[in-house]
Amino acid sequence: PTSYDARGDFTIPNVKNQDSYGTCWTFSTLAACEVDGIKDGLNSNMDLSELQLAYFTYQRLNDPLNNMVQEGATINSSKYNYLNLGGNAQWAILSLAKWQGGVNEADLPYEQASVTGKYNENLAYNKDSVHLQNSQWINMADVTDIKNAIMQYGIVATSYYDLDSAYNDTTYGYYGNSTNTTNHAIALIGWDDNYDKTNFNTKPTNNGAWLVRNSWGSTWGDSGYFWISYEDTSIKDSNAYTIEIESANNYDNNYQYDGSVISSYYKNTRNYTYSSVANVFQVGSNESIEAVSFVADSAYTDYEVFVYTDLPKNYTSPEDGTLIAKATGSKTYAGY
Repeated sequence: PTSYDARGDFTIPNVKNQDSYGTCWTFSTLAACEVDGIKDGLNSNMDLSELQLAYFTYQRLNDPLNNMVQEGATINSSKYNYLNLGGNAQWAILSLAKWQGGVNEADLPYEQASVTGKYNENLAYNKDSVHLQNSQWINMADVTDIKNAIMQYGIVATSYYDLDSAYNDTTYGYYGNSTNTTNHAIALIGWDDNYDKTNFNTKPTNNGAWLVRNSWGSTWGDSGYFWISYEDTSIKDSNAYTIEIESANNYDNNYQYDGSVISSYYKNTRNYTYSSVANVFQVGSNESIEAVSFVADSAYTDYEVFVYTDLPKNYTSPEDGTLIAKATGSKTYAGY
């Protein structure tokens, strides 16, 4: 349709307030988690802890299986504090992928946020109520794909560059054309192809805008919402992130070595048909592998997953073991 507002089809939680902290990235990502959980019937009042996600994203803690044994570094100090270091939806998603997040708000309320606060390490891995299952990373230039995602999921996380002079507080319209970098994370819940370009302080070429759920409280903007032009140069160069979650009892263990969200990528720079990577784990007894996860930073990725067991003591490759399972597929979008 030419216009759409997900609030007519989905339960969108009330707008929250990040206060003076740089935690917008947790609010936009967890809003997408909450809407997915509500629409799937996990909890009609789902409310997840932004403080927990922000705090433990910046901690280095051992995981329950001790695959990430570390000294445990923190950066809670007057110079580097986790509340104002910022982040993005991708970092939040990779934290959730570690099962280091998805905790109920009641377990660590945002009003307890403190630059010098130290919180119970038990909240890192042992209090999660939901687990991330999938996340698609869609380029914001693909307007039709973004619209389809909003109609399917109710909400997508993204970001733009906030500049006071680009915001019209009478029409709640925002349009910036001076940068393609971003500094604020938001969530999109709809659009209007006919939103008049005269509603912006500086007129873009065409009509049309996204409907934004912000995290500056319900007294800001239009009860916490505003419109951003399709042509805003910062949002056009961003990604939109969909979220799918499940109850935290979906799997028993999460074998991983993902000790940090400061991600790096293996890039195939030669003319190879494919690239291979592997993880090797010492696993418990009487366990069955129910799922395998990976991140693809490129769209249209074909993949094959192989599972080997019984590696000999002096193995030189995982393929020295016994192949017990194989799965193949293709992903349209980048993502987890």
